[in-house]
Amino acid sequence: MTGLDTYAIPESQDPAYASGAGDLSVHEVATSGVRPDLAYFAYCAGGFRVTKIKNDKLVEVGRFIDEGGNNFWGCRPSTPSARSTSRPPTATSGCTSSSTRVTELI
Repeated sequence: MTGLDTYAIPESQDPAYASGAGDLSVHEVATSGVRPDLAYFAYCAGGFRVTKIKNDKLVEVGRFIDEGGNNFWGCRPSTPSARSTSRPPTATSGCTSSSTRVTELI
């Protein structure tokens, strides 16, 4: 298997967040069972992020960052049920620590 790309949230690369911003490291990555071009990232303090493979690069296409802070420990992509097939996986994926849904799609 060859590597595709690397991904880091912008805050983790910004010196302004080096102190007092919490742990900006990724805690868990999950892939979609329905869309092989999507990956979901749970960050301890960096929120929940969704990336899509575009031109062999991981591009952020969705995120949830709570104003009061986060402490996500995992993510669980869900698939649309037979009753709600119109909901895309990015909109129904949530983090197991609080059942948060992605609220901002880029």
